[in-house]
Amino acid sequence: MRLRSLRLAGFKSFVHPTTLNFKQDLTAVVGPNGCGKSNVIDAIRWVMGESSARQLRGEAMSDVIFAGTVNKKPIGQASVELHFENTFGKLGGAYNAYTELSIRRQVSRDGRSDYFLNGTRCRRRDITDIFLGTGLGPRSYAVIEQGMINRLVEAKPDDLRVFLEEAAGVSRYQARRRETQQHLEDTRLNLSRLQDLADELGRRRRALERQSQAALKHKKLVEDRRVAQLELWTVQHVNAANRQAIHTTKLTQLGDDYRQLRSRLNDLDHAVQQQSVRLSQLLAEAQPMQSAWQDAERVRQTAVANLSQQQQAESRLLERSTSVEAQHAALTRQIEHDQTVLAELIAVHDLSQPRRQELIQTISALEVQLPSVQEQARQTHTELQDLRTRIQSAQQKRADLEREQDHISRQHTRQAAQIAQLENALNQLDQTALADELLDIDDQLVEVTQTLLRLRHEANSALESVQTSEQSRITLRAQQRELSQVFDGLRGEQRALLALQEKTDAKQVNAQKNGNKNEPQYVEPEGARLLEQLQVSTVGQPHLALIESVLGQWLKAHINADAPVGRNLFVSGHPLQPDILAGTTAFSSWLTEPQSSVWQHWGVVDTRTDALERQSELKPYQSLVTLDGHWVGADWAIDLARDAVSRSGAENTGLLARRIRLETLNAELLASEAALLEATNALKEAEQFHTQSVQAQQGLAAQINQAERSQQTIELARARLDSKLQSQQGQIEQQRQQLSLLSASQEEDMERLNDVHMEQAALELRLNPLIAQVGSREQEASTAQQNLSQTTLQIQQLRMQQQNAELETQTRQIRIEALQTTSDRAVFQQSQLEGEQHQIQTELAQVRAEIPALTLALEVGEQEALAADQRWQARQVELKEAQAAVQQLEHDRHSQTQAENTLRDELENTRLAWQVEKSNLAQLAEQFASLEAPVPDATQLNTQTHKSEQTLHADLAQLDSAIQRLGELNLAAPAELAEVTERFDELNHQMDDLNQTLAQLDDAMQTIDRETRSLFMDTFDRVNHELQQLFPKVFGGGEARLILEDGWQSGVRFMAQPPGKRNSSIALLSGGEKALTALSLVFAIFKLNPAPFCLLDEVDAPLDDANVARFCRLVTDLSKSVQFIYITHNKLAMMMAGELMGVTMPEAGISKLVAVNLDEAETLVASTGA
Repeated sequence: MRLRSLRLAGFKSFVHPTTLNFKQDLTAVVGPNGCGKSNVIDAIRWVMGESSARQLRGEAMSDVIFAGTVNKKPIGQASVELHFENTFGKLGGAYNAYTELSIRRQVSRDGRSDYFLNGTRCRRRDITDIFLGTGLGPRSYAVIEQGMINRLVEAKPDDLRVFLEEAAGVSRYQARRRETQQHLEDTRLNLSRLQDLADELGRRRRALERQSQAALKHKKLVEDRRVAQLELWTVQHVNAANRQAIHTTKLTQLGDDYRQLRSRLNDLDHAVQQQSVRLSQLLAEAQPMQSAWQDAERVRQTAVANLSQQQQAESRLLERSTSVEAQHAALTRQIEHDQTVLAELIAVHDLSQPRRQELIQTISALEVQLPSVQEQARQTHTELQDLRTRIQSAQQKRADLEREQDHISRQHTRQAAQIAQLENALNQLDQTALADELLDIDDQLVEVTQTLLRLRHEANSALESVQTSEQSRITLRAQQRELSQVFDGLRGEQRALLALQEKTDAKQVNAQKNGNKNEPQYVEPEGARLLEQLQVSTVGQPHLALIESVLGQWLKAHINADAPVGRNLFVSGHPLQPDILAGTTAFSSWLTEPQSSVWQHWGVVDTRTDALERQSELKPYQSLVTLDGHWVGADWAIDLARDAVSRSGAENTGLLARRIRLETLNAELLASEAALLEATNALKEAEQFHTQSVQAQQGLAAQINQAERSQQTIELARARLDSKLQSQQGQIEQQRQQLSLLSASQEEDMERLNDVHMEQAALELRLNPLIAQVGSREQEASTAQQNLSQTTLQIQQLRMQQQNAELETQTRQIRIEALQTTSDRAVFQQSQLEGEQHQIQTELAQVRAEIPALTLALEVGEQEALAADQRWQARQVELKEAQAAVQQLEHDRHSQTQAENTLRDELENTRLAWQVEKSNLAQLAEQFASLEAPVPDATQLNTQTHKSEQTLHADLAQLDSAIQRLGELNLAAPAELAEVTERFDELNHQMDDLNQTLAQLDDAMQTIDRETRSLFMDTFDRVNHELQQLFPKVFGGGEARLILEDGWQSGVRFMAQPPGKRNSSIALLSGGEKALTALSLVFAIFKLNPAPFCLLDEVDAPLDDANVARFCRLVTDLSKSVQFIYITHNKLAMMMAGELMGVTMPEAGISKLVAVNLDEAETLVASTGA
């Protein structure tokens, strides 16, 4: 696997699309500080899945987007894309089959971050899974940035273990183990839930067995009670029929008495009507007089109000004038006081100016002297520090040379022994058998992976089908529930209206208190009634109450009855032409069926007044019905709310509206029932489809689990073989490199030993003169510092005095400005008050001029009001006489009405009792029908039972008590018991499946742990061995090792001891030693498990030239198997690169790339020279 190119667009300083092509194994990125070189490393880490903005040297992830410069606006999106060559197939998972791989990540300022694999959108986890076990990743040991050297060597044991796990290739197994662990926990949780459900179902099944026995007993008692109830209803039916016959005889007699009394009451009504007409005429004549008196009274009250208003205005203006004069005098006093204070402040301000000038001149003189004093102190201090640094550096150099001399001597002997040992260890490993076995396992893995991808695709399709069916099922269930609620609401309303209709006769006594009653009632035969056949038009729907009041007893009239009845309408079916008063609405237009001459000549107007105005135009057979409840004929008028005959029809109030609503409800119920049935059928189909989808999904899930287990087994076997093969290859290469390095190191050590002797002699000659100069330099620096402190203190004191004087001056200036502003404002207010005083005087003169005219108007209005009041009082006397006559007639009619009411009450009570018995008989018939039993024949009722009604009630009470003692029952217990038993068996089957899954997951966990431990410990030992070999070579001696804290799963500690030092703690090493130590560890890991490429960001910065040369040799050797991309400022490091990429910043904040291929450049130079 090789990194071929990197493309950046809008990432940090790379605002323009920039492509870096990595054609060589060694690519150096160079350029001045701050030009954006490290942004290249950040881009590679970011695209490989880095999720922490702080790791990318930012505060938020949006910081990676180009933020703009002075000349260029910010952009809204950053994108980075990596192109890999996978010729050797080192990637994990399904993408191992691809020879090329493209990974792209883009982020926008709204916080959205997207990943793409070969142009297809994917998850971050898909990216990280690809690099598992390859040594690559956003924080792997293959990416070493600035400052990471210290973090690597000083890493905590757990963090250092992560590097080794990545090198061992166990990170992919760790991810699998976490997934398996999560699956194991989920399975245990599901098993626990199923166990709880099984326990609950067991308890419920035992309870349902008891409830089922009680339900069977309840069924027998209910059947016994049904027989007893039928006996009781039979006895009640006999008694109700006998009582109804008695009430029928009494109704006939009372009806005759009521008709005679009603005739006398009609005569009194006619007399009251005539007297009321005369009273109405008197009231009409008195209305203009009353209006004239009211108008005169309003004119008088208006005059009084106007006069009072003007007098109040005069008082307010006088009060305002006095207030303005007082404010003007106060402002005059304030202006005089402000002028006095202002003069005093100006005098004090003029006296303070000379002192301020004197302070400024003194400070200026001292500030002129200050730079020379500061320069003298700085120069003496710099010379002293430079001298001390030179001495300290020379002494440190001398100690380093002594340690290095001792180290080189001991290392030379040890390296000779190591060379002999390495030469005997080569040519001992055979890799052919392992490679063939690895190819076979790869073929198996590709086949299983393709099968798993296919199953997962089918499972996703099945899951979408389940989700779709579930959503459809939820929607249909909600529709069914909504339709059921509508249907239940309509059915409830229908039942309520039917119950109200059945009980209307039983409640007629209360209804009669609100209006008059119709003619005396008697029992009529059953037949078609107007109330049942009457059809109201849309225009008449709002006036149902008025229609019922007008038609009254006609609503109970028979239609085309053959037998004699109280009222009979003969409907021919031929259309009738209404003859009504012009300009009115036909009452018959409110009624569509049937057509009758009874109401064909009735017109409709708005109010009683409208009807009375047109009463004289009516023909004898015509009449007008008003919307406010009156009925007016040519020589008669009826108040429908007061008329006794109309009130007698109050028993029918609401019957017509109720009947029409019942018809509407029946139609709505049919439509609702059809919709509910359709929704129920659709829900059943959705339930069946959902069940099929779930079963298909479960079958695919089982196949996927089996395929995943096969894949895990093959991957584990391949990982073992791959690890063994890489281990053998690494050992051979490592031994060869070590042998070469040891030989070269011996030669370098001898050369370095000679250089050390020469440097020691030269160092002693330079150190002695420097020590002699320290005392005199310290005295000069102390004297210069004292002079600087005295001068600075004096300047600070004078500046403090100057600031105090300035503050006092500013305070006085502010007070002067404030007093001037106050004085100007007071003068302006004075001018405003003078103008206001002039306006007040003008308005006062106008008010006083209007008062006499208003007084005269008041006197005239009082005289006119008095005359109108006298005329109105005279007419009041005539009205009282007419009202007394009407009251006397009303009293006589009231006496007759009381007698009528008494007789009518007795008649209605009897009719009500008859109606109650009729209702009882109908109710008993319905009760027989509810039990699907026939109504007994009336002639045989007395012979069908020998028990009394009280005895039968006692039998029923005894049966009810027995049923009640059974307590709360679950009548559906037998069906529920069968359902619960079926669910209990299904749960047991599922629990068995989960237990088998748990056993399989435990086996998988143990297998992963064994393989992980074997791989990790093998890698740990080999890395430790490589480190112990490489560290002495890098440092020319010393030793380093890795130590496990506690067991193979604990953290890893890094111990290092350079030659000549006793300390083993890495924190005590210098910067260069830390860098070499970290590189030793990284390269030891690379030799064991080389990552496809390695990123180095100025890791050679703390190294001297000798160590840089060692670093270059190590990198060059490793570049044979690892691609290196490194950032450097060192010329030696640049020289070893095959390609240089220069990053420049021609415009502030914008990076630009310049690439040079050194091999091609050398070829070009050679050809040019030739």
